[in-house]
Amino acid sequence: METKMYVIAHSKAAIPRVQSYVSMFVGAALHGADGGFDIRDDTGDNISVKNPNYCELTGIYWIWKNSSADIVGISHYRRFLSKNAIFGSPKHFVTGEEMEELLSKKRMVLPKPYCYSTTMLLAINIGPNMADVKEMHDAIQACAPDYMEDYIWVFNQNKSCLFNMCIMHKADFDAYCAWLFPILAHVEKNHDMEVETIPYRRRLYGFLSERLLPVWVHHNVAPSDIAELPVINTSESDLTRVRRWCGNNYRNLVYLLTKNSKKNKKKHAKLSEWVFGFRPTKEGAPA
Repeated sequence: METKMYVIAHSKAAIPRVQSYVSMFVGAALHGADGGFDIRDDTGDNISVKNPNYCELTGIYWIWKNSSADIVGISHYRRFLSKNAIFGSPKHFVTGEEMEELLSKKRMVLPKPYCYSTTMLLAINIGPNMADVKEMHDAIQACAPDYMEDYIWVFNQNKSCLFNMCIMHKADFDAYCAWLFPILAHVEKNHDMEVETIPYRRRLYGFLSERLLPVWVHHNVAPSDIAELPVINTSESDLTRVRRWCGNNYRNLVYLLTKNSKKNKKKHAKLSEWVFGFRPTKEGAPA
């Protein structure tokens, strides 16, 4: 069995020496010298030139089309799946052997979820990209309508896995990518990133995909078949990680205490009507 953890980076970075870890330079078609990475994303079947808008997805696309590994994982140059939620030493990062052991018991491994203090639909509405949620809704309706209930379910929750990180059997990874990229291509037809001036907006498709992975997982994988691991950001201190852990639990507690408030239900219902085309019934209110 061949197992690889692909560590994706867009510039020179220190990649930890961990069993089965492979460094990947993304956006390579645009940047030339690769800084000594193991793999470039501009070889074989690739979308390397789309990296400014697709972010780590150009690496994910390369793995889908070119990797022969049986088990694949995705990490970033500063974010790693770890067995320890606080300490940033590579000795805690999940190894290839441990990836195989985890997938002998579970179907996939995802990051421990990020918790919001309200539903994800309401939380995203605070930011500048609410229209993107509706646009994704329309894209799923066009490309994968049998996933619509899963999409609505995800945005009714207060938790989500972020960063486009995972560990999967390659067959599942391929199935996910075959579902994901046509949806993003459908959205892409409506945007001209050459005239987009806001840096955040230029990375649109990378951000959208973070919301789409939970949709695919909810449709295809039972919760009991998912293992969760903490994500360690190596650029942060141990104290910052403790604060993040506390903040995540605090937001989840706030949600549990306020999810049934009339104010939150009313706001959620109004947004749901605009995005999904209906107001949730009492049974369909945020769980």
